[in-house]
Amino acid sequence: MTPGERFLGLHHEKVRRLVVQQCAQICRDRAWDLDDLVHDVMLSLVRKQESRGSRYNPARGAVSTYVVRVLRSVVGHRLARVRLEGAERVEVDEDQAPSPDESGLDDEESARLAAILRDAASALVGGAEGIGYRTLVAWLMHDREADAIARLAKLSEHDVWRYIALTLSLLEKGAAPEWRAIWHRHRMYVARRSRRDELEAFASRAAR
Repeated sequence: MTPGERFLGLHHEKVRRLVVQQCAQICRDRAWDLDDLVHDVMLSLVRKQESRGSRYNPARGAVSTYVVRVLRSVVGHRLARVRLEGAERVEVDEDQAPSPDESGLDDEESARLAAILRDAASALVGGAEGIGYRTLVAWLMHDREADAIARLAKLSEHDVWRYIALTLSLLEKGAAPEWRAIWHRHRMYVARRSRRDELEAFASRAAR
């Protein structure tokens, strides 16, 4: 039995109950099939159990907290795909006060996020269609988990960390001044994670 199958066997009903409690309203509003969303969340949970960095660890908190974090990530990815595909058009009344959308961002926050991503696309070779930008977005959408991208791209995690570090370094140099500190913090995060993974891999080889 795989770690994912073991996790789902222990928590299947809890996962389903949490998805129904947390997402019934948005499924009605968006005409999403609730069972499809339950399936997507369970699939994401199973995949996350394959990596030490993303699997459930009781020492970090309750299983319900972990499941809710994953389901919010799944919902966020769905909403991002809808926006990217241009499947929805929202007309905003200029007199209306900013109000949060399903992702928790109000109009002003969404505008800032759009601005930083546009700036990132302009600073990287190939723009929004380039591999650097698409890797960056995939990394952010997967909660900064390189193992998820490594599985999708059939690369080693080391190669993914190295490429993201290069992308962030280019952004830190080429982005607008107001965004450079953000990309610097991300680059420092990547450096710490990369070093930690290398140390864990070394310790694992030494223990054999």
